[in-house]
Amino acid sequence: MIRHILSGMAVLATLCLCSASFANDSTFGEDNGTIVFKQQADISMDKEVLLISEKQVKVDYVFTNHSAQTLTLPVAFPMPQERFGDMFYDRITQFRLWVNGQRQSTTQRMVVLLNGKTDVTQQIYDLGWTLDDLRYYLGQDEPVLGWRPKRGKPLPLAWRGEPPYDPKLTIHEYFTWQQTFPAGQSVAISHAYKPSLYTSVPYTARSTIETWQKLACLDAEARTAIHRLERHIDRRADPDHTPTILWSGLSYILTTGNHWRGPIKDFTLILKKELPSDLISLCLDGKFTATDPLTLTLHEQNFVPKANLDVLFVRRDRYMKSR
Repeated sequence: MIRHILSGMAVLATLCLCSASFANDSTFGEDNGTIVFKQQADISMDKEVLLISEKQVKVDYVFTNHSAQTLTLPVAFPMPQERFGDMFYDRITQFRLWVNGQRQSTTQRMVVLLNGKTDVTQQIYDLGWTLDDLRYYLGQDEPVLGWRPKRGKPLPLAWRGEPPYDPKLTIHEYFTWQQTFPAGQSVAISHAYKPSLYTSVPYTARSTIETWQKLACLDAEARTAIHRLERHIDRRADPDHTPTILWSGLSYILTTGNHWRGPIKDFTLILKKELPSDLISLCLDGKFTATDPLTLTLHEQNFVPKANLDVLFVRRDRYMKSR
């Protein structure tokens, strides 16, 4: 994968079912109540324009049904798993869907997975737990062995992992709807939402790099750029202030675009920054072009997603000089 550290004028899916973040659309089936993505041999994704920023994610698709029959299929848009622990995390909000320019309602569905694959949502409810109980439990630095809500039972020991008994459970969110694809015709589908971001207290440059070096492909150039941000702190504003930078992360499930017929024929990824001095880094093959001081664009033909995206946004903290 190619590393991109994007700053100033220098120089992300598809329909699928897949929880802090986002994904491409995909058709799905059910297996004992669990969502299972299906391959669609008759429907191609002809175009995808994906806009990613810290304030909004927006995706525009064009799909074509190549069969002689009208197909009505369940479609799901998956979010990356909810994150807990020492990071701050907010869930997505304001999810909106349009089909051929008309607003379309969706159904929200929450799923709890064991080891990332087995749906245990109903078992969680049967134990007397709510999802908020589970979020509280997963958010503890060291979940207490045997903890349970007031009217619930403890989780099975096999679900709690090895000492310090970090649970093997993750919470995922899906938006689903029934979609009709007329025979031999194209359908335009769009959705937009305020993304879930994960972040932490301000980090030093070294801590930020250690956290993100693999996830966002931070090579020597990227690491130098992050250290440069830290060196620009105006210590006169607060002589006792430890030099730190601000960062936020956004995950996007891109590989579900592979569930449609063939590659994505025309793919555009647009990354938007809040300030010209912000840095963006991610792992993705391709060449980005700066269309203005805040916008970076990647355009590919016959695009085959090989991995999901973890996008890192980095900026000066409030004590930094404006340069």
